[in-house]
Amino acid sequence: HWGGIGCTVLFNCVCVSVFLMLLYRGILPSLGHDRVANEEEIIGALSLSPGRPMHITHLFNVCNFHHRMPSLVNFGLADSFPNDPRYQGLTPPTVELIGDLVHV
Repeated sequence: HWGGIGCTVLFNCVCVSVFLMLLYRGILPSLGHDRVANEEEIIGALSLSPGRPMHITHLFNVCNFHHRMPSLVNFGLADSFPNDPRYQGLTPPTVELIGDLVHV
């Protein structure tokens, strides 16, 4: 559990240095509300916080989901990652849902 300040960002809209600056200041950049982030971008974001899970805000809300095109939803549903070098060292993220039958 993070227990700190959070901030939802679209990873593909901010540069890596902004993500790292937030982490350095104790602010967890939470991924969310992103229809266009691809697998490599999500892996890149998760790799910025080694050993500490990132967070996905409002899983399924403004997110695509398809079994052949990994998105934030696919990563958020995973409790472990494939045995693939690209995923080495990544920690599955924590997630947040809005269970009001509108957002999910």
